[in-house]
Amino acid sequence: MKLPFSENVSYQSVGTVDGKKVVRTSDLDKLIQEIADIEDQAKTKLEVVALKININGSIANAWMSCKFYQYGALHQCGVNALQLTKEDGGWKIVSTLDGHSREACLTT
Repeated sequence: MKLPFSENVSYQSVGTVDGKKVVRTSDLDKLIQEIADIEDQAKTKLEVVALKININGSIANAWMSCKFYQYGALHQCGVNALQLTKEDGGWKIVSTLDGHSREACLTT
């Protein structure tokens, strides 16, 4: 399966360490492999609660409020913010910022 990522895609996540908000940059290939390694894919579900897309020529952003379930239980909630460019072959993700946490589920 060909994934819709640009060659130099960045993946970042926002989290809390010692009570302080931090932004972590991660290896996207490692994240994709971790998702692929989930033993029972049928037991996971990503629910997009709201989606807003803004497009201007060959750039776009997508803001997705999401809920992630594992084994039928709500596991985490939050937002994915994607930056995209229109390249040869279609739209490609150039940046993704993940703002999910278990605590976010308490406010949704």
